[in-house]
Amino acid sequence: MVFKILKKILIISSNQHFINVFLINFIKNLSKNNKIYLVTNIDSDLKRIKNVEYFHIPVRRKISIFFDLISLIKIIKILFSINPSTLVTLTPKSIIFGTIIKFLKPQIKRIHIYTGITWTNFKNFKKFLFILLDKINIEFSNKIIFDSKEQIEFLEKNGIKSKKFNVIHHGSITGVDTNNFYKYDYETKKKLKSSYNIPLKAKVILYLGRMDIEKGILDLIKSFDYLEKKNELILLLVGKDEMNIQKYISQYKKRVIYLPHTENVQRIYNIADIFCLPSKREGFGNVLIESSACEVPIVGSNIFGLKSSLIHNFNGLTFKVGNISDLCDKLQNLINDKKLCNKLGKNGRDFVKKKFKPACVNESLKYLILE
Repeated sequence: MVFKILKKILIISSNQHFINVFLINFIKNLSKNNKIYLVTNIDSDLKRIKNVEYFHIPVRRKISIFFDLISLIKIIKILFSINPSTLVTLTPKSIIFGTIIKFLKPQIKRIHIYTGITWTNFKNFKKFLFILLDKINIEFSNKIIFDSKEQIEFLEKNGIKSKKFNVIHHGSITGVDTNNFYKYDYETKKKLKSSYNIPLKAKVILYLGRMDIEKGILDLIKSFDYLEKKNELILLLVGKDEMNIQKYISQYKKRVIYLPHTENVQRIYNIADIFCLPSKREGFGNVLIESSACEVPIVGSNIFGLKSSLIHNFNGLTFKVGNISDLCDKLQNLINDKKLCNKLGKNGRDFVKKKFKPACVNESLKYLILE
């Protein structure tokens, strides 16, 4: 496969963590034959890549007219100073910047990557406004890339169709390296549990991701509250806190463990007996294929964004989104049935090895950007 060499590619993301977690290896590979400029909200945790030029723009996650205007002016200055041939935008906030840049510089090849549909659960005027924003974004893009085919299907059901739509490989923006994500042996798992003061006999339910209401965290805590009365359970929550999580878990003391961040997520997956993603909205759910690679059975909501990563009764169980009773039932099924857990775990690893090899995912994304 022959790629056209692109001299200058400008990448804009309002979320540095997204770059660190999902795109670090891809950008590293892309920078071998292209000059990459990365605009993001830089702090000390940014993993820097050789041959990539960085620009710090203090973009805030939520709309802030004053700060967003300042950021836009800075980005436009960068744009005209480096004169890139291709613009790649990521994350919802960068849609606004990318659309304005395309309007000011129509000759630039603009690509936007969706990893979720923001307005999935919005209603009334707010939903109308965000749908309009996506329509404008599509109009002012040369190509739209999604990390799951279900997002395209969802948009088409809502009357948004375009020949610009493309999906990365079988889904996922990064894939999973099964040489790094795998099931540890029993003795190693024992030591891991002990290092977090988790009783060996306790079943561990894990959630890994942002602590956010839309992720269904409160539904998971309510389910745990019910289940732990008749089971020896630990709930392990790992990820950036965006909802003051301690307010909701302080009563559980050592039975609910919160970790704000971890570098070695594969170790965390290996503490878990069950992985749960009760999210109200997702684009793909990369944490599901990571946990599957570690042979951890999954319980996840039956939203469209998880259909490529979670197959009911194959690598996990689905529950009706927002239905706490159904979530409790599915979690209890796995707590009770070790044989089912083993089957779902083994199926999950085979599934990930077949569908989500990082090399294949990266090659697909590279082709979509450079073709």
